[in-house]
Amino acid sequence: MDDSLPKYLNSPETEIYSKGRNLYGLFQARKAIRDADSAIVVEGYLDLIACHEAGAENAVASLGTALTSEQVRLLKRHTRNALILYDADKAGEAATLRGLELFLEEEMDVKIVRLPGGHDPDSFVRDEGKEAFVRALAGAKSLFDYKLALLKEKFDPGSMEGKVRIANEMVSLFSRVRNEILKSAWVKELAAELRLSEEAILSEMQRNRGSAARAVRTQAQPADVSEALRPVEKLLIGIMLENPGFITRAKEDLGLEDFQSRAGREIVRYLFESEGSAQPLSAAQMINFYKEDTECARVVSLACAEAESVLEKERTLTDCVLWMKRSRMTRERDTLRSEILSAESSGDQNRIASLLHDLNELNKGMKKSMKKIKKWPHRRPKRKLLPPP
Repeated sequence: MDDSLPKYLNSPETEIYSKGRNLYGLFQARKAIRDADSAIVVEGYLDLIACHEAGAENAVASLGTALTSEQVRLLKRHTRNALILYDADKAGEAATLRGLELFLEEEMDVKIVRLPGGHDPDSFVRDEGKEAFVRALAGAKSLFDYKLALLKEKFDPGSMEGKVRIANEMVSLFSRVRNEILKSAWVKELAAELRLSEEAILSEMQRNRGSAARAVRTQAQPADVSEALRPVEKLLIGIMLENPGFITRAKEDLGLEDFQSRAGREIVRYLFESEGSAQPLSAAQMINFYKEDTECARVVSLACAEAESVLEKERTLTDCVLWMKRSRMTRERDTLRSEILSAESSGDQNRIASLLHDLNELNKGMKKSMKKIKKWPHRRPKRKLLPPP
C-alpha cells in the first residue's frame, strides 16, 4: 500500500469466491428484505454496517465493485423492489446509473436515494443520525425523477438546446424500459415537464430504435473482427486518460457503438459516465477498478503507454474521432447497400424504400458529423496520422 490510504483494498477474484456473483450481507438481510419487500443496495462494507446500525437491516452491498447482472438476479430472488444508495459524488452517480440499467433489464422497480454532497451512507449516518437517514430513505426518487434531476443540473431546461439534450438523454433511458405502460406514462410526464409535444418525443424514440437496429446489423460480423481492439481505440483511450478535457469532446461525437472491442466499449463507457468529475480518473484508479477484468486493465495500461509518445494531442484527438466515426458509418453504409441489393433481388419494394431512406439519413448524418468535427478549434495536421478506414 502506498500513501493514498484507500478506504477499501479489494482482494482479487478467485475460483472459490467470485465477488461479482455475491452480495455482501445478503445472508443476514434475507429475512428483512422479504419482510419489507425491498432491498437497499450500497457500495461498501462500512456503508452496509452503518445501514444495519441505523435499523435498515434490509441493506446489502456490492462488495466494493461495480454492480453486476448476476448480483441483480440474485437480489431478484428475494424482492422485485430496490433502493440504490451510493456515494453523493460523480463516481457514485455514474455507478448508480450503471446499476439502474441492470435493474431495468431485470424489470425490477428501482428508486434512488440522493444524499447531500460529500456524504456516503456511512458518513451520513454518523454525522446526521438515524432519523435523518430514515427521512432520506423516505425521500427516495423514482428512476424518472432521479435521471431528470441530474440532467436539469447539467443542461439548462429553459433553453431549447437544453430541452433537446435532456429529451435525448431521457429517450435513451426509455429505450431500456420493457413495460410499455410505464414507458407511455414517462413520455407524457417528460412532454409536460419540458413543454414539448408527445409526438416529438415518440418520433425521437422511433428514430433511436432505427439507429439501434442499424448498429445491430453493423455488429453482426465475425467475432474476431468485431471484438478486436483497434490501434485507434487504444490511442484515443490513452489520450483521454491523459487529458480529461478530451473526454467531453469525444463524448459529443462518439458513442459506444463506435468502438469495436468489448474492452474498449467498457472503458469508454466508464470514462463517459465519469466525465465532469471534480477529480479526474487516473490510469492507476482505472487499472484498480478493473482489477477483476484483466482484459480491460491490460488495455488501460497499453493505452497509456501508447499516448506517452504522442506529441500533437489535439490533432491526434481529431483524427481518432474522425477515423472512428467514418469507419462505423462506412460499415453501416456497406451493410445497407448489401441489404438493398438483396431486397431488389426479391422484389420487396417496401423493404427497398425503407432501406433507401435509412441510407439517405446515414449519408446526411455522415456529412454533418465530419463537418462538425473538422471545425474543432485547432488546425488540422498536414499529414494524416491514421490510415483511412
